[in-house]
Amino acid sequence: MPLNSQDVTELLKGADFEILDRCEIPSHPSELRPVPEFLDVSVGDRLRHSYPDGLYRHQAAAIEAAIKGSDIVLASATASGKSLPFMAVAAHLASLDADARILALYPARALIQDQLNKWREFLKPLGISYTYIDGGVPVPERLDRIAGAQVVLMTPDVAHAWLMSHLHEIVVRKFLQQLKLLILDEAHVYEGAFGTNMAFLLRRLQVAAGPHQLICSTATLGEPADFVHQLTGRKAVAFGPDDDGAPAPGKTVLRVSAHGHPFDATASLLRAVAHSGVGRFLAFADSRRQVEQFVAATLRSSAQDEAPAGASDSSLTDETAVDVKLQVQRESLAKVLPYRAGYERGDREQIQESLSRGELAGVVATSALELGIDIGDIELVLLLDVPLSVKSF
Repeated sequence: MPLNSQDVTELLKGADFEILDRCEIPSHPSELRPVPEFLDVSVGDRLRHSYPDGLYRHQAAAIEAAIKGSDIVLASATASGKSLPFMAVAAHLASLDADARILALYPARALIQDQLNKWREFLKPLGISYTYIDGGVPVPERLDRIAGAQVVLMTPDVAHAWLMSHLHEIVVRKFLQQLKLLILDEAHVYEGAFGTNMAFLLRRLQVAAGPHQLICSTATLGEPADFVHQLTGRKAVAFGPDDDGAPAPGKTVLRVSAHGHPFDATASLLRAVAHSGVGRFLAFADSRRQVEQFVAATLRSSAQDEAPAGASDSSLTDETAVDVKLQVQRESLAKVLPYRAGYERGDREQIQESLSRGELAGVVATSALELGIDIGDIELVLLLDVPLSVKSF
C-alpha cells in the first residue's frame, strides 16, 4: 500500500518516538525537451526510441552544451537521470570517431559494478566496446582490456597506481593521447585529503592526455561549478536543481527523538517498519558495527515472536542471531539485512537485487550504499544518526 505520513507517525509512536519537527517538500512534475539534433544519428535514434516523449530538461540541455564543446557538471537531485547525459555524449564521441577513447572514473568498485549494466545496455546496441578496470582485475589483463575498448570504467586508485605509472607502455600512452572525454561520477566524494590527492591526479592526467572534455556528476551542491574548478582547474557549465526537469514526488521530513533507550527504540522501529507493509526502506547508520548491531537486534525481536512458548530472552544470543538471520533469509521472517563495505561482491549484489525485487523490506547500511547505487523505488529513509554534512543528508 502507498506510504503516507500518518503511517509513519503511527509507527514512530508505537516505537516510543516523539516528532519534534516536520518539513513538507512539495512535488513537481517532469519537464521534457526533444532529443538534441546535433547528436550522432545512431545515438539520437537510440535515445528517441528509448525516450519517445523526450528527455528531462536538464538532460537535453547538458547533452547540447557538451556536444558544443563545454565542460559540464550535473548537480541535479538524486534519481534525476544524471548518468544519461554522459553516456549519450560518450556514445556520440565514440560513434563519430572510432579512435576516440572515454575514461569514466568511479570512486568505488561497487559503484562500477552497479553502473556497468547501464553502460552495457546503452553501448552494446550501438556496437561500442567497453570494459572496466578496478583493483580486482589482474594486472596482466589490464593492457589488453584498455587496448580493446573505447569506453573504460576505472577507479581512481587504479588510475593513480597503475595507469599513471605505466605511461611507458605504448597501449597506455595511446589510450591517453586518444582520450576525448573524462567522466567523474559522484564527484562530491572528492573532498578533504582524498579530494586533494584527486586534484593532483587529475592535473597529472590532463598533462599526459590529449585535449579532452570533462563531465562531472555530483550530489546537489551550493556552487557545483566552483567545486569542479577547485577539483580540476577547469570551468564547467553547471546544471543544478533549478534546471532539474525530472519528476519528484512530495516528501515529508521528520526530526524525531526517542523517549526511552535510543538503541532499543530504533530496533523496535526497524522491526515495525519491516513488518508494516508500507514499502521498501533504507536505514543509514554511521558505522559497520552499528549496522550489524541494529540488524541483529531486529532479528532477535523477530526470533522472540517466533520462539516457542517459555523461551527466554537470554537464550537469544548473538550466535543465535546469526542462525536467525539465515532462517530469515530462507523464510522471509524479518526481511531486513545489513549492507556495508567489506562484504564479498556477490553478497552485496544479492542484497541489492533482493531489495530491488521486493524480497526484502529494507536494508540497514553504512555510507557504502550512498554512492549512486540503483536500488529501485524507496518509500522511506531512516537516518539513525545526525548526518555529518548536507551532502550526506
